[in-house]
Amino acid sequence: MGSIDELVQNGAVLNQKPLGVLEQSRFDLYKSNPYHDSTWPIEKALEHDSITQSHPHKTPFEDVLGIFEIYYAAKKLGKPISAERIGKIIGIDCGTVYRILKKVGTNPMFRTLSRPSYEQKEAVLRLWETPLPAPDIAYFANEYFETRFHRATFNNILKEKGSVRNVDNRGMHAGRVPLNYRLASQIYEARDAGFKAENIPERTGATEAQIGLAMELEKGFKPKIINALRLLTETDISTPYLGSLRYQAA
Repeated sequence: MGSIDELVQNGAVLNQKPLGVLEQSRFDLYKSNPYHDSTWPIEKALEHDSITQSHPHKTPFEDVLGIFEIYYAAKKLGKPISAERIGKIIGIDCGTVYRILKKVGTNPMFRTLSRPSYEQKEAVLRLWETPLPAPDIAYFANEYFETRFHRATFNNILKEKGSVRNVDNRGMHAGRVPLNYRLASQIYEARDAGFKAENIPERTGATEAQIGLAMELEKGFKPKIINALRLLTETDISTPYLGSLRYQAA
């Protein structure tokens, strides 16, 4: 098997939407796909569907199935995957992924909150001299290590330095438009990936005003983000986003 991203790209993880017919038809359709070497994902998806039949706001069946397919593939690869990353692949929030897994007795591979390892702690401490606030540091560290540490965890690590950090919030609320380094990073990545301006909001969740501000402040934001990512990853990364380095330290 390849990586999770390769499986998703090749359609081996996220299959086409199941037909909205009887459960047996769904099961037979799934089983007939040569990519599927186990019926565990469809069994869990059908179990969840049965439990939540009376819920007025159910997660679409195809999304639930996708969650269990990715979970199964990651487990078979021997590479733990967080509820947050599953959610990003499917396009739903990590809390929903967590609840769906727990609903059928499947434990998420990562706890929502964890204690950082020595390596992770040292990486965060390297960011002490950067202007990034704790929430942004937490975001980039979580993306790099594929963790689910709360931003307060990183704030506590930084406080161990015993001095007040010179956090740069300039531009964060320019003209009453909220913008942070992590959102700016996502906007730059979407643009560089070739997304058209009208598609960037859907990709990143940013508003048109935030996208405009990110572009306006790029000359100031970009070097600060790149410097922080170099300190975090100890590489010569030249982009204001992790890109291919995402999850590489997991």
